[in-house]
Amino acid sequence: MFASSLSLQSHFVRQHNEKLESARSCPECGKMFVKRSSLQVHLATHTNNKPFICEVCGQGFSQKVSRDIHLVRHTVRGKYNYKCIKCDKSFPCRSKLNAHSYIHKTPRFACSVCRKKFVHRDTLRTHLLIHADKKPHQCLECHRAFTTKSNLRQHEQVM
Repeated sequence: MFASSLSLQSHFVRQHNEKLESARSCPECGKMFVKRSSLQVHLATHTNNKPFICEVCGQGFSQKVSRDIHLVRHTVRGKYNYKCIKCDKSFPCRSKLNAHSYIHKTPRFACSVCRKKFVHRDTLRTHLLIHADKKPHQCLECHRAFTTKSNLRQHEQVM
């Protein structure tokens, strides 16, 4: 970003031999581009179309170069960056390490109805909704009801 429109204009003149008037701005975020093709590539970042998928963590990217830059973050000299302190396993991203770390925790909270155990009290509270037979979250399309908002969102993505 530039401190003022004057500094942006001087940047275009110095770096690109162009005047600000010839620049094109993104209608979504206002970012400026000298070349029309650069603007077209940038516009893809504002869509949900993310065809370049990271094979390590599954994150999607609108541009191949963004995915390639992201991939480097997963490894250091071919090794995964995120190491479990309990068992020395390593993982490509923090979310995978966090998901793994649950195997080392002892579930302390038990459901009084079915005896299923949980590591977190909030997870138990959410689980108890299943037994309460309350489904306050309803799909506007098919009117199916769900115990949690996250289950409704997951259903809506499939619809």
